[in-house]
Order: sequence, then structure tokens, then C-alpha cells
Amino acid sequence: QGFCWRLPAGEIFRAPEAVMTFSNEGLNGLSGNFHRFVRQHILRGNWKEKPRPVLLNNWEAYFFDFTEAKLLSLAKQAKAVGVELFVLDDGWFGERNSDTAGLGDYTVNRKKLPGGIEGLAQKITTMGLRFGLWFEPESVNLESELYRTHPEWALQQPGRQPSMGRHQLLLDLTRPEVRDYIVHHITHLLDHCPITYVKWDMNRHLSEVGSDFLPPERQKEVPHRYMLGVYELLSWFRSRFPDIIIETCSGGGGRYDLGMMRYGEQIWTSDLTLPAARTVIQYGSTLAYPAATMSCHVSHPGVDPDEIDYRWAVAIHGMLGYEMNILTVDEAVKARIPHEIEQYREYEHLIKDGELYRLKNPPENGCAAYYYTNGDGSEILLSFIQTEDSVKNVSYRLKISRAERGAVYIDRR
Repeated sequence: QGFCWRLPAGEIFRAPEAVMTFSNEGLNGLSGNFHRFVRQHILRGNWKEKPRPVLLNNWEAYFFDFTEAKLLSLAKQAKAVGVELFVLDDGWFGERNSDTAGLGDYTVNRKKLPGGIEGLAQKITTMGLRFGLWFEPESVNLESELYRTHPEWALQQPGRQPSMGRHQLLLDLTRPEVRDYIVHHITHLLDHCPITYVKWDMNRHLSEVGSDFLPPERQKEVPHRYMLGVYELLSWFRSRFPDIIIETCSGGGGRYDLGMMRYGEQIWTSDLTLPAARTVIQYGSTLAYPAATMSCHVSHPGVDPDEIDYRWAVAIHGMLGYEMNILTVDEAVKARIPHEIEQYREYEHLIKDGELYRLKNPPENGCAAYYYTNGDGSEILLSFIQTEDSVKNVSYRLKISRAERGAVYIDRR
């Protein structure tokens, strides 16, 4: 919509690619085609074939209100329950004590982190954990050193008051100097830290899409050139830091697409983590994309230990993580986490690399049933998730078509 591209003689324009498939085996056949295509031709990087570390993200525990001491206490407990990667989320830079300020600045907040990111990362890794970090490199707050110095670096249209989205604007990635600024600061930070994982976030829709870097007759090229700038940054990151896992995010799944999968091993599927809703979201996501691309976290467990089992049973159908304050959860809840991680590791090869078959569609049935199997059908991971309460006791008969006829399967739970 509103797109136009001036193409002078001798220049080339590459249109976005589309992927189509056909199957006479229903949705399972269609999604199987897409899954194989994504795994074989889209996903790349040094972590493509490796098991991903189970992580704990600190956001749900502290939001912006953290100190190094709080983070280290949380990391120590995470290590004790079997977590392998500790992720520091938003709030570590500039005057970032809320979502109104700081985006665009990369100066570490020394009030929160006296030793900087490097000092925190070293202490975390000394515990035997890997360390990960959150970025939102495409955005800028008006209350930031970057915007005060370079207001022209934000996407905006002359004569129009820019709209705020989450108190922020987007940086004009059509400008080489903006991309150079991001590259410089990320390089300086990551070159001095033992980092395994980066969450590349983006929490704003494009609006007032204009750039004074381009002449008036080329303003309709800005949205497309913006995405080319995003891909250029991610391509640089992928080549510069090949051993870092990239998880892309856009308020969750706002950029859950093949273009982003070329650069990141996984995508944060959605900010909505309630298990009933998440079951539907994951059902839809896996219609086109394999489970290996989904980041799925257990969050907000209450005092009922059974609740964390329910959330875990949903979250294991992607790359597993946790978002909670495990220092304050019930001891019975905490005690289950090591067993959950151990079980997930047993199933991970099926979830990450196996074939997925759907049996019950959650939006239509009030439940979800699906299974993963390896190539010869000797292993099957079957899940049944009730997403709606029912006053009746309903029995379901599930046909596992990939089970080997005449074989005996053993439930190893």
C-alpha cells in the first residue's frame, strides 16, 4: 500500500519472495512441506542443529526495578533448578527506568550495574550459566541522548507531529549513519562480554514513514528501504557474531516470517503466555513454521503446583524458557522445574527436528491434540491440552496414523 520505487536504467530491484506449496494430505501435509523447507533452506547459523539452552528471562521478575544484586540472586537460583542461560531484559542502559526514556542510548546504567554489562556477564558465567541480553536497536525515545543530538535520525514527515507508540519513534534505517551507529555500539558492547544469546526486539508499528535522507519523489520507498536496513543489520550481526543465538521479537510475533528466520534461530512467539491462549497461538504458528522457531516460556506460576505443569505442557512445544521470579514461587513449584527441564531434554529432538501431526484444532474443539514423531515412527510424543472447561466428561479417540502397526509403545512418563 502506497509503495513506489523509482528504478533508473541499469539498476536492479529485488522483489520480496513468496513461497507456495501443495499437498493432497490436508493441513498436516501442507505444514510438513513448509517445516522441511524452513529447516533445510531458511534456518542457518551455528545453533541450527544444536540443542538450545533453556533460559530464564528476568523481565517478569523485576521489570525495570532491578539491581546487580537482585539479578545475581535470581541467576544463582536459576542455576540451582537447572536453567542454562540467564537473560537480562530491558532497563540496563541510559535513564531506562520506565518505557518513556533511554531507547537509542547504549551507555550502561551504572546505578543498577556498577560493573557494567561486562562485569555482570562475567559473574553470571562464573556461576556456570550462559548469559544473554535484550536490545531494541531500531527504536528511540524522545527522552534520550541520541534523540536530543540527532532528532533527524527518526522516521518522521515534515510538518506532522509524530505519533508516539510506547513513547518511542523508529530510527531511520535508510540512513547509513544510523546503521553505523547501531553497529558501532553493539560491537563495542558484545566484544567485551561473554554473550550467548541476544533478544532483538521491536515494539512499534511504522507510522509517519518519512525520511529527509531521501528526496520527496522517493518517499514511498522508505518502508521497503527500512526493512532492507533491518536485514543489513541482522546480516552483519550474523556474520560478526556467528556463535550468538538471535531471538527476534516484535511485541511477540509481529515479525514471525521467513525474512526474519533467515537471521535468527528462533522468534518470540507472543507476549501472551496464558496457556489456553498460547495453545491456539502455537497451533497457528506451526501451520507454516516448525516448532524449532518458536520460543515458548513458562511464566506467572501461581501457588498451585499443578499450574506450572499445565504451563510447561504447553511451553515444551517450542524452545523452552522461563519468565518468573523463582526466588518467590512456592517451593513445590520450584521443585518441579528441574524435572520439567529434564523431561524436555528427553523430548527435545522430537520437538525440534521431528514431524508434527495435528489431531484436534483448539479453536474448534476446545482442546488441542497433536504429536511429534521421528522418521521411522519408533518414538512419538503425544500431547492433549484442554483449553476450555466443560461440564461433561468427554472421551476422545485419537488416531495416531504414524504409529507402527502392531508395535507396542511404552509410556515413559
